[in-house]
Amino acid sequence: IRDLLATIRMHLLSAPVRNTRLFAPRISISYNACVKASRARAYPAVLADASFLTRGFARPRYSTLRAGEPLCSRGLTAVLLRKDAMPRQKRAVASGSADVQETEDSDAKEVKPPTPAKRQRKAAPASKKAAATPTDDASGEKVASPKKRGTTAAKKTTEKTTPKGSPVKKTAKGSTAKKAPAEKVVLVRTETPKQGDPPGQRFLAMAWNITTIRSLVNKNPDVIQSLMQKFKPDVICLQEHKLQEKDIPAMEKALTELIPGYKCHWSWSMDKLGYSGVVVLVKETGGSRGDGKQKTLDSFFQGGAEKKGNAAEEKASAGVPVLSVSTGMGKDEHDREGRLITVEYEKFYIIFTYVPNSGDKLQRLDYRIDQWNKDLNSYLKKLEEKKPVVWGGDFNVAHLDGDIWNVDAKHIPKSAGTTPQEREAFGELLALGFKDTFRHFHPDAENCYTYWSVRAGNRPWNRGLRLDYFVASESMFPGSDKPCEGVTVHDAWIMHDEVGTYGDHCPVGLVLGL
Repeated sequence: IRDLLATIRMHLLSAPVRNTRLFAPRISISYNACVKASRARAYPAVLADASFLTRGFARPRYSTLRAGEPLCSRGLTAVLLRKDAMPRQKRAVASGSADVQETEDSDAKEVKPPTPAKRQRKAAPASKKAAATPTDDASGEKVASPKKRGTTAAKKTTEKTTPKGSPVKKTAKGSTAKKAPAEKVVLVRTETPKQGDPPGQRFLAMAWNITTIRSLVNKNPDVIQSLMQKFKPDVICLQEHKLQEKDIPAMEKALTELIPGYKCHWSWSMDKLGYSGVVVLVKETGGSRGDGKQKTLDSFFQGGAEKKGNAAEEKASAGVPVLSVSTGMGKDEHDREGRLITVEYEKFYIIFTYVPNSGDKLQRLDYRIDQWNKDLNSYLKKLEEKKPVVWGGDFNVAHLDGDIWNVDAKHIPKSAGTTPQEREAFGELLALGFKDTFRHFHPDAENCYTYWSVRAGNRPWNRGLRLDYFVASESMFPGSDKPCEGVTVHDAWIMHDEVGTYGDHCPVGLVLGL
């Protein structure tokens, strides 16, 4: 029984499975099924008392299958055994009659019970042709199977196999009894042309959720290197690096060697390992104003010593001088998760965040709506009293219906990032005097997403969500009632194809004119 169990499991796991939704089939054969198979001396056959533990598949009905016969259950097809899958077991009783009698089909044996009193279970036919062949009756004579009345040549059916392996009957007229599932269609993105270079100095900011920085730097260094060499951003924020304080020196050394000319500023989770964290890479300049070191929040709000410089030299420099960099928003309950870094420039602030996810069961929804969002709104407005504000990163919310590929699905209102509370809260922030930069330039763009589920394999089909943003003060847009001086929002775009299929997010960019 132990050998039978091992052999069946081996063949089931190595069988071709034609179902892209099945990642790791785990199959268990019940002990009772093996006992029954042993007593019936049915080693060449398989008792289909298998429990498919993969979600979405039902437990097949108990029946005896011939060797090599497929087992189908809701689109799953697995060839269980071949003719030579197991050694044939021929045992004769004392009277000389064989318990297992051979039929005309050399690839299978019909199982007979050891005693007449035992209830027989009919063998499932391998195909309609096998069902129509003569079989042995109780006396051992060949008996032809009876033909059904009313069958004619015009009504004959043929079997056709769908891509998933489930049999489909097709009549002579071409109508099918079971239709194949509809093919997936790639959602085509609306064209979002770039606005070109601004009239003044160009400032490019980028944000990208990389999921983990170790995989990016150690295993896929060409991805981040080619991205930085192509766009040469003045500042870029990588979210969800998942490092601890002890890991940062080694990673910073590797990162600066990979991307020279940038200075790193880190924020990390202090309580939970392998969680959250953001790092901001700022382009270094020869004529940097201020020391560029991270300051305390008190000294940050008191303002740094702003030195006057030559505007022409600033325009020709490699980057825009940084006045200060700070971490957190001054609330210990938020700052310990390492989600926010603020960079101060002469004309504006830019805040990068990795907004908390509400969780699979929305266990953090109340925290996010009632605490994080309110404190963040106050923080942004407090900074805006001094200078215009740019806010970017992974916001973990799909604001508009056009930011969700399946907005009509029943689970959307109950899923993190698409709940009515989160979407309304983001709208309340915009009402405070901020604008979604991408929607400002592309209000009617469709199927423009920044996140795709890797588990569902949605990226090739462009079935995603727009979770990553750049938001800016209304005063930074041309035509504003109270325009600010020295800086304007010039362009915003989504870098759909710049990093290939790496990760589940793509970078987003914002261009300012100085």
